[in-house]
Amino acid sequence: MIINKCCIAPLALALALSPPALYADQLTVSIDGFGAPGGGFTITESSDLNLLVSELLPAPGTNESTHILIESLSPLEPDTLNYASPYTGINVNTGVTQDAGVLFLQMPSGSSLPQGTVASPIVGVVQRAGSWMDLTFPETSVGGSSGPGDYASGTLDLSLTKGLEQFNGTAGYEVVDEDTILLDDFTLTKSGPVTYELSGTTLLRDGGRFYGTVTNMTAGAAYESLLFEIQLTGIPDVDLDGIPDISDSVISGGLVVGQWSMTSLGYMYGANAEWAYSYYMGFMTLNLPWVYQASFGWMYLYQSVPSEDAYWFYSPTLGWIYTKSTWGGLFQSNNGSGWVTNNFRNPAT
Repeated sequence: MIINKCCIAPLALALALSPPALYADQLTVSIDGFGAPGGGFTITESSDLNLLVSELLPAPGTNESTHILIESLSPLEPDTLNYASPYTGINVNTGVTQDAGVLFLQMPSGSSLPQGTVASPIVGVVQRAGSWMDLTFPETSVGGSSGPGDYASGTLDLSLTKGLEQFNGTAGYEVVDEDTILLDDFTLTKSGPVTYELSGTTLLRDGGRFYGTVTNMTAGAAYESLLFEIQLTGIPDVDLDGIPDISDSVISGGLVVGQWSMTSLGYMYGANAEWAYSYYMGFMTLNLPWVYQASFGWMYLYQSVPSEDAYWFYSPTLGWIYTKSTWGGLFQSNNGSGWVTNNFRNPAT
């Protein structure tokens, strides 16, 4: 039996036990301009270079790096003076590696450099210095925008807000492995219409978030608004294995036939290849995020709440369901006509 989850429309309930607002295939997206104080920027300015540095992996504890080690430089497009490079922050007094990220360099006017990636003799190691006082960032830009994203369609559909500005767009992506997502070039459109052409990037996983750096490739974009950090956060993890669903190749319940084992829904006994028994949900099958409960049929695991030992389900017939593993089979459901209590193991007749 196959049920298409897109057909399930959650009820609009304004009750004490109303579920969270995000659907199971949504995440939170932010595109942050590094111009904001606290955004990870270090600035060094002299007669020779104008340098922007984005800190993607912060130093553990206090950042004691004194210099930035630049690995290479690559032009953002042909015949440009704007280059980017990975960097590592180091403390030259101790040799200890600190933070890491992406460096963004505006070459001096008149520079003559070969095309492609180069090891730059100009900035092999740069001392960290400078302040925020002399840098002004444009008011209109995608930096500092955030909002929901939906990846159910196999693309990342974005709806971002910055102040009174609204940005919308769609980006293709490829999951390389559970820790890596390749994001295609994409366009964000603001009412007007104004469009922003943003580069693709590699998004790396850090716990439950993915992060990376995108470049504003819009013709004529100001140098100070070219580099942004993009983050995907709040990604569902229905099987609670620590791998966000967007990159989790197998969303499994963790059921073991013939023994009690800890699964995404608590301890269960694997009766056979199809059926399991739970102390609080009775007999059921697991095909997460779908489950089939023997007495109540198909339910969609909407969200786990580990801090409460609780679970939100959605049933096409019962509506929203809230239960706890400590309730001994009791659950509360609401199909639009009010909350009622029933029991998975001993259902009311």
